[in-house]
Amino acid sequence: CVCAGTVLAQCVCAGTVLAQCVCAGTVLAQCVCAGTVLAQCVCAGTVLAQCVCAGTVLAQCVCAGTVLAQCVCAGTVLAQCVCAGTVLAQCVCAGTVLAQCVCAGTVLAQCVCAGTVLAQCVCAGTVLAQCVCAGTVLAQCVCAGTVLAQCVCAGTVLAQCVCAGTVLAQCVCAGTVLAQCVCAGTVLAQCVCAGTVLAQCVCAGTVLAQCVCAGE
Repeated sequence: CVCAGTVLAQCVCAGTVLAQCVCAGTVLAQCVCAGTVLAQCVCAGTVLAQCVCAGTVLAQCVCAGTVLAQCVCAGTVLAQCVCAGTVLAQCVCAGTVLAQCVCAGTVLAQCVCAGTVLAQCVCAGTVLAQCVCAGTVLAQCVCAGTVLAQCVCAGTVLAQCVCAGTVLAQCVCAGTVLAQCVCAGTVLAQCVCAGTVLAQCVCAGTVLAQCVCAGE
């Protein structure tokens, strides 16, 4: 299913077995790809208002635009979720098995990666308002931004949690087995590393208001 146009108001691809869904336009108002087995979902536009990829088995979900209002990738088995834009209002990647979740933008309002098995969660932006990575098995959680308001990494097995920003308001790393917790910022208001097994906890900042490292 391929939808291409300069001004593309609505692009909808729906099927039980949907191999390829591509929506491409300069002004792309709505891009929806829905299927039980959805191999590839790509929404690309300069002005991309809404990008939704939903499937039980969703191999690849890519939403790319200069102005990207909403990017949602949802699936039971979600291999790759990439949301990239200059102005990226909302990036949500949700799946039971979520291999890779990447949200990248200059102005990134909300980045949420949620899965039972979450291999990689990366939220990167110049102005990053909210970065949340949540999973039972969370291998890597990275939140990076110049102005980083909130960084939360939560998992039962949390291998690596990194929150880095010039102005870092809140950094929380919480897990039962927490291997590495690093909070780094010039102005670091709150740094919390909490785990039953806490291997490494680093809170570093020029102005460091609160640093809590808790573990057995």
